Amino acid sequence: MTLLKVLPALLASLAILPAQAEGVGRIDRSVTKQISADLKTCAKPEWPKEALRKEQGGTVILAFLIGLDGKVLESRVEKSSGHVQLDLAAQDGLAKCAFTPPESVGRTEPTWTKMQYVWTIEPKKTPAQLQAIFEKDKALALQGDAEAMYRLSVAYATGQATERNKDEAMRWLRQSAEHGFSLAQEGLGNVLMMGKQTERLPDEGWAWIEKAAAQGRASAQMTLGMSLLIGRGREQDLTRGRELLEKSGAQGNAMAMAVLGTWLLREGGEPQQGLKLIEEAADKQDRMAQFTLGEALEKGELLPQDNARALELYRRSAAGGYRPAVTALARLQPQAQKN
Repeated sequence: MTLLKVLPALLASLAILPAQAEGVGRIDRSVTKQISADLKTCAKPEWPKEALRKEQGGTVILAFLIGLDGKVLESRVEKSSGHVQLDLAAQDGLAKCAFTPPESVGRTEPTWTKMQYVWTIEPKKTPAQLQAIFEKDKALALQGDAEAMYRLSVAYATGQATERNKDEAMRWLRQSAEHGFSLAQEGLGNVLMMGKQTERLPDEGWAWIEKAAAQGRASAQMTLGMSLLIGRGREQDLTRGRELLEKSGAQGNAMAMAVLGTWLLREGGEPQQGLKLIEEAADKQDRMAQFTLGEALEKGELLPQDNARALELYRRSAAGGYRPAVTALARLQPQAQKN
């Protein structure tokens, strides 16, 4: 699948005014056996952005088969959190950790251990707290604080602590952008490009995205780089498009890695480098990368054919709502069940 086909969906998925919930993921040590993961040896599981946006949390119980060297040999979900993407993210993340070796509990063979991982959404603020924050931000915004202007814009857009007011949301968003706040510049650019909350002004929208990218904002670099690479919305510029995606990816932006990796794999003539970026993005829960890697495994493209692993990747991508993966899963899963 080429980038040109997925660009509109990727652009539409960008948060215009990102006001996500905050959350904390942790191992519940009170129910963990002596054989346990050492989180110092691996990154914490990536919280799927879809789940965080929907404020989904919960507790998942996982089982891991630990080899004598402390590495995970197999894993499975014993009890779901109620959200597939959270279960899979915890399973994938903890499987990369080093565990206490079985010999530490007197075992001389690979041993199963269970772990409970808790995804906790931070408690919502009370109406009184929200009102106090709103009043404080309003006072700061009137004094010229660009970040407070942006928060005020979000409050008017979402109806937190005040009635929703599209005009006020746009006014404060624009003021914040004009004061140089990169998040507001990116948000204003997306709004003007999409035309969902105001008149569609794509040229002005791209100009604001350019400003945010110039300040080093990774998601703006990703949006601009992707469009330059493909020549959709901007005149094609492969050199600059790649440069921007590389800068964004270097900051950890998984979507930038996935976009650049897919282009290098399919069209850019550097398939091995592309595959490396796709694998890295898939580990970071990027749904497009998971799907593309699944395709490569199913077709035996640069990798040994592995339908079982392809199926797992399609399952993760589909759990995040990536439609091509949903279709691929529906096609491949019945075949796997027959086998």
